[in-house]
Amino acid sequence: MARDDQFFWNGLREGKLLVRVCDACGRGAFPPMPGCPHCGHDTGHVVESSGHANLYTWTVCHVAFDPAFAADVPYVVGVVELPEQARLIARIEGIAPDDLVAGMPLSATMPAAGGDDQPKLTFTPAAHGAGS
Repeated sequence: MARDDQFFWNGLREGKLLVRVCDACGRGAFPPMPGCPHCGHDTGHVVESSGHANLYTWTVCHVAFDPAFAADVPYVVGVVELPEQARLIARIEGIAPDDLVAGMPLSATMPAAGGDDQPKLTFTPAAHGAGS
C-alpha cells in the first residue's frame, strides 16, 4: 500500500514542491491525506507549487528536541502558506529570528539529499515582490 504522502517526498527528491489540491473546493492541504480537510471531498490532483509562500507564524527553538539538531539551536520553525492555500511546516533560514514578520514573502529551497537521506525543505526570504 502506497503512503498518501509519497508523491510529496518523491517531488522533493526531484527538486519539486508538490501539493495535493481538492477537486471540489480547489484548496490545497498539507500533510497529504486521502480526503480534503476543508470540505471532506475524497478526490484531488497533484500540482507543482511555485515554492513562493508567505510566513503565517513561527517559533524559535532554543532546545534541540533531537540530538541531530543540537548544533543548530537556536533555529526557526515556521508555518508558511502556499498560493495553493496549503499551509505547511518547515525550517526558516537565512534571516535572524528578530527580523521575521508575519506575511513576509518566502521561497522554498530544496537542498539535495544524499543517498538514503530524507529530502530537506526549507524556506528563505524571497526577493522583493515574490510570494503570494
